[in-house]
Amino acid sequence: MSTLRNAAGRMANWHRLPRLSAEQRAAGLLAAGALAGLALAGWGLFEATPPRQLPAHAVAMVNGKAILRSDFSAQVEVMTGVALAQASAAQRREVLDGMVEEELFVQRGLEVGLADSDPDVRSALSNAVRLQASADQRAAALDEAALRAQFAAHPDRYGSDFEAARKRLPLDLRRAQQQAAEAQLASHLRDKATLLLRSDLAP
Repeated sequence: MSTLRNAAGRMANWHRLPRLSAEQRAAGLLAAGALAGLALAGWGLFEATPPRQLPAHAVAMVNGKAILRSDFSAQVEVMTGVALAQASAAQRREVLDGMVEEELFVQRGLEVGLADSDPDVRSALSNAVRLQASADQRAAALDEAALRAQFAAHPDRYGSDFEAARKRLPLDLRRAQQQAAEAQLASHLRDKATLLLRSDLAP
């Protein structure tokens, strides 16, 4: 608890360490927002009864939100440059304290409505959902058949020389896959949503 009471002091040094990528942070914010939103819909984020012991898959619980062991291990490697097993006790504690602080700040931001009112937060959440929608496609390898199919589908873009277009094809194919995944998710969400739309949008 003493380390959390000194949060302000640690934050002065925390920004000097390497940070996770924007995509990883956006995804982390999305996950935290989803769980915190569920808590807020009940008795409130900070009124829930905390668990008496940590689940096996967690290294910490912050107002009922688990910090996963797998996320902690990945963060230790990113922040220290070594695997969890090689990190010192002090390094592990510093990383965990930073993750706890970040979770507290995220929860506080959700509590005061930043997800509804702050454009940067809303943009981060939207981008995280978009990334999540195409996660499977981005993780899958692009084989020769997929590249040739992309090439054949757009002769106006690539011409007739497959080898000359090879460098452009992976990026274009990834972009097309992401757009298709986003469109599919948007359609699914719209079908499930209750929408009231004004038909006349003229001023």
